[in-house]
Amino acid sequence: CVAPLLAARRVYSIGVRSCYGVAHYFSYVGGMAFDNFVQVPSMPGAIIDQMSALTEEDIVIAITYEHYSAEVVRACQVAREAGAKVLALTDSYQSPIAVGAWKVLRLPMAGPQLMPSLTTAFITVELLLAAMTAKDARAAKRISGFESRIMEHGGYVQK
Repeated sequence: CVAPLLAARRVYSIGVRSCYGVAHYFSYVGGMAFDNFVQVPSMPGAIIDQMSALTEEDIVIAITYEHYSAEVVRACQVAREAGAKVLALTDSYQSPIAVGAWKVLRLPMAGPQLMPSLTTAFITVELLLAAMTAKDARAAKRISGFESRIMEHGGYVQK
């Protein structure tokens, strides 16, 4: 998955409800290191607004599990219609977002906890970002520049 993600015109990350945090983390950290990451939409209707601009040069990282979010399923439909690649992070190869996806990373989410665990989803996006950073010599410099700008403008508290 790494080389295509680095080469994509834009990388979109879509997740809602409990998966929103995973999608946001992926796009936020990815946006520090790479110029082609798009911020996760958070306004009502914004997912389809963003998806309407997709091209065959784009990749959509879609994150959902049973009960599959209608917004994410629809975003994948729009992505496929536009010819964009869909990387599905989901709990089953029979998931609606896995159907027709470019790649499927099946994430086990079952366990003794009350709700499905998102631990594997967070680990997966961290591993993708680490692998991408290892392949892009400029990523560390972009992250350093980002953090320097935040520090300069008072976004971090100095010890």
